[in-house]
Amino acid sequence: MEGAELAWRHANEGDMAFLWGGLKEIHALETGDEDAENAKIYCNSALEDAPNRSIIAFYKTEAGDQPAGFLTFKVSGAHPFGVSYGPYGNKFAFVDYVYVSPSYRKRGVGSYLYDRLADVCKTIGVPEIILDVYNHNAPSMSFHQGMGFKPFVQLFSKKVGDANPGAS
Repeated sequence: MEGAELAWRHANEGDMAFLWGGLKEIHALETGDEDAENAKIYCNSALEDAPNRSIIAFYKTEAGDQPAGFLTFKVSGAHPFGVSYGPYGNKFAFVDYVYVSPSYRKRGVGSYLYDRLADVCKTIGVPEIILDVYNHNAPSMSFHQGMGFKPFVQLFSKKVGDANPGAS
């Protein structure tokens, strides 16, 4: 937005519709599933406690704040994904979701969100940011590598049958 200043804040109740919309888009990308009911389940669990662990980037305009993107995270000292991948004992911020509205992509909003998360981490004594990216999301992989993130584990999956063997 020409002439508008990019700013940030922690999410509040007024941001829930924006978070919901972005999470629905992420759900469809990650799963290929655009079913509204499945998206609702996915989004509701992601929105749990969102105001306390979400950063919203917005443009300040004369017409009011225009949300441009968000990043949700949690601080933990546990092993990522519940498995020990190395010498983790320090706290880290795990990024659950990062989203930039399509009209604001390629304008520095994603970088801005991560820079603000880094500021939050430094303030609360968290030395590392960890996240996961689906292999099929090449734009996200490229973006995160460009931001200095380095892959450190590869997860594999194999389907072995029906998830509900007793169902007919």
